[in-house]
Amino acid sequence: MPGRTLGLVVMALVALAGCGPGGGGGGDDGGGMRLRTRSRGATEATCPDGSTLTYETFGREFFEAYCVRCHDSQLATVGERNGAPLGTDLDTLAGVEMHLEAVDSAAAAGPTRVNLYMPPPSSSAIPSDAERDQLGEWIACGAP
Repeated sequence: MPGRTLGLVVMALVALAGCGPGGGGGGDDGGGMRLRTRSRGATEATCPDGSTLTYETFGREFFEAYCVRCHDSQLATVGERNGAPLGTDLDTLAGVEMHLEAVDSAAAAGPTRVNLYMPPPSSSAIPSDAERDQLGEWIACGAP
């Protein structure tokens, strides 16, 4: 059984590595700890009654501030796009709608996780956790 115990200890340490305060840790959002991660995963965000977030009131500004410097349909090469793949364009609502699942798992936040995969840490502008929460809400509401 020592091997099983060691395995459980290792799994616990790996889980805790993503949960403390600081660089890779979690923050208490009032609802408990959330995994803060540069890996990708669904946020499990929900759409609250009375949400007022729309593309016009939230989405457009979010994507212009944090995404289109690399994910713009006018950028013709991967080099111009800072490595972003061609065809992953977030400069229009139609483009965003094609990639909602990927956006959720790369940049949004929900009750159990804050996705920090995008934009990359080297970017000049990084959304706050509150903005990532709003992104998760907007997506959960159907990206109106």
